[in-house]
Amino acid sequence: MKKLFCALLPLSILIVSCVPTKQLKELERTCLEERTALKEQIHSLEELSNEKSSQITSLQKSIKQYAADSIDMTNRIAKLTAENDNYSRRIKNLEEENDRIAQNLNSATKKLLDDYHQLQNQLIEREEAQAAALTGLKQSLMSALHSYDGNGLSIIEKDGKVYVSMEESLLFKSGSYSVSKEGKTALEKLSAVLAESKDISIMIEGHTDNVPYNGSGQLKDNWDLSVMRATSVVKILTENSGIDPSRLIAAGRSEFLPIGDNTTAEAKAANRRTEIILTPNLQKLFDILKNY
Repeated sequence: MKKLFCALLPLSILIVSCVPTKQLKELERTCLEERTALKEQIHSLEELSNEKSSQITSLQKSIKQYAADSIDMTNRIAKLTAENDNYSRRIKNLEEENDRIAQNLNSATKKLLDDYHQLQNQLIEREEAQAAALTGLKQSLMSALHSYDGNGLSIIEKDGKVYVSMEESLLFKSGSYSVSKEGKTALEKLSAVLAESKDISIMIEGHTDNVPYNGSGQLKDNWDLSVMRATSVVKILTENSGIDPSRLIAAGRSEFLPIGDNTTAEAKAANRRTEIILTPNLQKLFDILKNY
């Protein structure tokens, strides 16, 4: 009411001229103070209003940004969901492929095991056949050469091979590589057995003791002597038309593969020998292996 009164004061002054001057000034002062206070309140309200407007604007921007972020997040979620679905399908396909591979692998493994067992059986049969063949060969040799057993000849079976060892006294004179008559007879009996054993490879090795060779002519040392003795034996064996020369190998070992220590006459005599080493032809075995 005071504010209304102050606002109507000028008019009232004109109308009511009988109001005392002191009261009038008091009213004017009061009205001025109230008007000042009112202006300050209006200013404060305007500042508050501006602040709230700024907050509203900021909130509107935040809401707009949140809305944009929400749309972006929704799109990202949709994209990730699609990718996840795609990965799920790929995982399922891989699992199915893995199952197929496992089945095929099991089948392949079973086949390999079956093939392995078959090959193993074939190899065992082949080894047994080879062993039987070697035993039969040894028996045939011992039967054909029985008259020489203990007289400079020995036959042993070792490491899948048959070794026919003939001492120098049975085949050669000292320092010579010409086969004696008795030695040729023994080799002819040997060749008859070898002619019947087509799957046997034949290596002839000449050996000497450690006494240096003192001969003359084309032989210079024990190497030459051992090689020539092996070659002489080969030539006699090839006189049998049943022996294919491609089965034969001649080699000289000189003094470097002794069976005795060369310290006694008996040991030296044992070292001066010719060995016919008979080995089964493993080509059939290799043919089996090539198929796997």
